[in-house]
Amino acid sequence: MVKRFRASRMRFAVWVFLVGLTGGCTIFQPAVPETIAVYRAEATQGALRAGVSVIDITPDEPIYLGGYGLMRESAAIHDPITCRALVLDRGGFEFAMVVVDLVGIQRGDLRTVRSRMTEAGIDPRHVWIVSTHNHSGPDTLGIWGLPPIMSGQDDEYMERVRDAIVESLRQARANTRPAELATASFFAPQAGWVKNLRRPGLVDREVAVLAVRAVGGGEPIATLVEFGCHPEVQDRQNNDITSDFPHYYRTAVEAEIGGVAFYVSGALGGLTSPDIDDDGDLWAECARVGNALAEQTLVTVRAITDYSSEPALRVWHSPLFLACENFGYRLMRVTGLLDRTLFKGGYVETDVSLVEVGAARWASVPGEITPDLGLRIKRAVAGSGVTAIVGLVNDELGYLLPEWDFDSSLFSYERTLCVGRRGGSRILERLTDLGLLAADATREDEQNE
Repeated sequence: MVKRFRASRMRFAVWVFLVGLTGGCTIFQPAVPETIAVYRAEATQGALRAGVSVIDITPDEPIYLGGYGLMRESAAIHDPITCRALVLDRGGFEFAMVVVDLVGIQRGDLRTVRSRMTEAGIDPRHVWIVSTHNHSGPDTLGIWGLPPIMSGQDDEYMERVRDAIVESLRQARANTRPAELATASFFAPQAGWVKNLRRPGLVDREVAVLAVRAVGGGEPIATLVEFGCHPEVQDRQNNDITSDFPHYYRTAVEAEIGGVAFYVSGALGGLTSPDIDDDGDLWAECARVGNALAEQTLVTVRAITDYSSEPALRVWHSPLFLACENFGYRLMRVTGLLDRTLFKGGYVETDVSLVEVGAARWASVPGEITPDLGLRIKRAVAGSGVTAIVGLVNDELGYLLPEWDFDSSLFSYERTLCVGRRGGSRILERLTDLGLLAADATREDEQNE
């Protein structure tokens, strides 16, 4: 039986009613800062070094699974779930991604991890903690126990995850070696990979690729893809722990060319899902989607000829405060299921970033953004190379809907897991701002040449 849940998360219904309705006393809530500064940093010299690491974070005991239904307990392990780190270092300037096969990371857990990073001399603004949004892994958000009464999080497992994130960074930093990288993209076919369950045909079919290898045409170090699709071939009937189709993608790539393969999800909200035969063998469908993604990735990587050992590395990072209008979020926060600070006026803090790697630009979003918003963001931040949206970075706010669609009956389910009416649109606006700053930096470079 699943055990070890926080006693503090068990609350009396009367107390929930009296305090939860208002979200707590505003006297003790911090104020939203009057000014919000954008952080910018870049590599200015030196050759590229890259390092990777992989840590197994498969639960040792039965655990509640994140996604689909409440109190869905794991029964077996189909394939291991992992924490994978990639560190890019140029002249002491670092940018890193840590990718976990999890449904999401709460803001409170992120605060703990970032504190440990700082103690280790790592600037958290240079690190993306990315969840693949796997629906057959542990409930790391706590909302698939018995909300609002009982969390689905396992405390000991979450400590293991927090340790693994920091340790994976440490190992990847220790493993860096001279490297070169390239970026590219390809387009998913019209059928058989991804579909939009709300608005058929409206998906981001571009799959972004990052290839990192040892300098001088050496062996692969890392192969990363970004694909805008929920990793949810397996449905609510499955109780086996699995990373879903990314497992098959990574296994195939690593077996074929070596190195460490990474999968990150893009604009997967509202609601993009694998285009599969729902009545067929779902494990076979998992393998089909993952292997198809791997095959096209390998074709793309093998066609790349232009690698750089001194690529552009830039980071623009901005905090962002969003109005939390979701009563369920407020209630779960009061009962302890959601661990995040509520600011005066009912705001919650998150963040977005824009990162330039070579000619490519990657924008981070703190949840599940709809494809139309994702495509608008890509247009707003695009440079001369590949543009990618990476979802569930440093947060999981749930679905991020455009304001103009918020009241649509199409999104009646998504609204229950959406921070507020303006959430998605505010993220678009802030990333558009960062895109303008990136464009200015490009013009400045051109003038200095």
